[in-house]
Amino acid sequence: MGFRGYQDKIAGALDISAGINITNGVTSGQFAVNLGSGSATITLSNSTSYSLSTLKIEIQSQLDAAFGISAVSVDDNNGKLSLKSNVKTSVFHVSASAGLTNIFGLAADTSGGIILSGSTVTAQGTNSLMGYSDGILIAAGVNDQFRLSVDDGELRTISLSSKLYTTKADLVNEINNQIGSDAVVNGKVQARLTEDNKIEFESVSTGSASSVKILDSTASDQSALGALGFGGAAGNISGVNNIAAGVNLSGTANNLDQYKLTVVLGNKSAVINLLDQPNIEMATPTGSGLTTRDAIVKGLQAELDKAFGIGAIQVSTKVSGLGETLRLTTLTAASKFSISSITGASGVSALFDASLAPGAALTAVKGTTPTNISTTGTDAENRNLASNTRLSELTDHDHNTLGLTAGNIIAFTGTQDGKGFSASMEVREESTVGDLMALMRSVDAFQGASVGLDLMKGTIRVEGKKGALYDISNLKLSASKSATDSTSVGGFNRPFGSFNVTQQAQDASRNSALLIQTGANQRITDAIDINSADTVSLRLTHIDVSTASQSRWSLAVIDNAMERVSDERAKLGAIQNRLENTIFNLSVFSENLTASESRIRDIDMAKETMAYAKNSILSKASQAMLAQANQQSQQVLLLMQ
Repeated sequence: MGFRGYQDKIAGALDISAGINITNGVTSGQFAVNLGSGSATITLSNSTSYSLSTLKIEIQSQLDAAFGISAVSVDDNNGKLSLKSNVKTSVFHVSASAGLTNIFGLAADTSGGIILSGSTVTAQGTNSLMGYSDGILIAAGVNDQFRLSVDDGELRTISLSSKLYTTKADLVNEINNQIGSDAVVNGKVQARLTEDNKIEFESVSTGSASSVKILDSTASDQSALGALGFGGAAGNISGVNNIAAGVNLSGTANNLDQYKLTVVLGNKSAVINLLDQPNIEMATPTGSGLTTRDAIVKGLQAELDKAFGIGAIQVSTKVSGLGETLRLTTLTAASKFSISSITGASGVSALFDASLAPGAALTAVKGTTPTNISTTGTDAENRNLASNTRLSELTDHDHNTLGLTAGNIIAFTGTQDGKGFSASMEVREESTVGDLMALMRSVDAFQGASVGLDLMKGTIRVEGKKGALYDISNLKLSASKSATDSTSVGGFNRPFGSFNVTQQAQDASRNSALLIQTGANQRITDAIDINSADTVSLRLTHIDVSTASQSRWSLAVIDNAMERVSDERAKLGAIQNRLENTIFNLSVFSENLTASESRIRDIDMAKETMAYAKNSILSKASQAMLAQANQQSQQVLLLMQ
């Protein structure tokens, strides 16, 4: 989007439309120009009269020689000399020679009065404490506050929303939204992410009178400075006891405190009871009370999640020369982190370190506190992208200008809960991306919403409040030529004409999908889930056609409703096709099963027939042999007679 801050124009204060005479000792023809990391001294001939045109030619030739052809252009603004940088750099200024007044009307030994965007002051945190691959967790009462002061003004408490911020950029956007909601510091300071992944606060004011201070919250243990990289953060808690074979907490029905632990994280303290979890064993006359390692880990994790929120403290084991030991880690970078037994009990010594006395605590070591949490302005560089990027300078990804100029009107429109909202602003020469974001934050529908810049993608990102009532749709920005000319500014409207919806706001609900058994095995099921499609859920209760503008909003809401109904119908059609395929497959399966069973049955009948024939033959053979044997004995008897 061309989000890049730079200073590009210097305008003089001295009218030289009639020309100027460079007189030695009276008017200096020498001044310094700084562009980026380069500098040059421009020298005009003493005792020489210059017309405005010849003066511009002379200065232009020296600038071309110093910085390259057309790097800096010389022009005049109603008879006053001006310089324009064609190189997008954050450093561009002129300064006068010592003891003289130059052709810009600038007092000797000064330089700040003619720089349009001015100098700012920054307070920068450290990156060493913020290398979490799993994100940064802000938890209520733990690490959700810090205090901010700009230009030695009132200290303001900034409270951050409790959630897991997967990237520092997300956390920076949250900080800026909270600053924007504070009437005292709004518009005076803004947070940003530096190229080396540090969070930095930058003032809007300039010069030595400007300052930025970042301090702990009033309750210092609730400080967010560790999470922001401006303060020390507590580390991990590691045990030394080998728990691979299990843990005997030595608790009995008369000594339940053995199972209770006090955990402190930031400014929040909680007593957890392991007996509230299953599979925690208690010593009895017939039982040892040995609890398995897995039961300890799962029980401790469940209790910590219940006390501080899911993921605030994570329980794991570490395999080392000591065996397998317990380890507690936190994503909060809180200022304080400890675990202790109830007074007189020894739960911590049983779980973590057998050498600890009853009631003793294990406390995480706090890291070194950075020192640069208060800075005063001098000539710090202005690099705030939102407040230093003019709307007229925005480009697309191919570096084509979006075509915004002074006098254009930008309209911001959308619908929430079926009702339309709109706001507009007039583009001025000095209007910036920050002004555009301020316009978006100004509408009632965006109260509590987050509006920020995704600097990696060059996009504006909006995250609304949770809940179906706050669902925002039909969001778009559009620009027209002027208040009286509705001709669209196509270069701007194409990329800003619509926002991609990545997640619609919804109310929390339980899973009420209908499960249908569609196969022979237990897990072969199909879920049928149909969203509500009544007038309330479709946002049709606020349809208003009493005016032309309301009718247009209503049409957009009706279009959304029709689209949702179509989506549900398509989903039902897909479910029907899926069930029909399942019925067909089951019919084929049943037919194949019957055929297989029939073949098995036929094979068994043939086997029995063969066995019967075999047994019949054997029986007849036996009878024949017996008959023959009887005949032989009878013949012997006849001979004896």
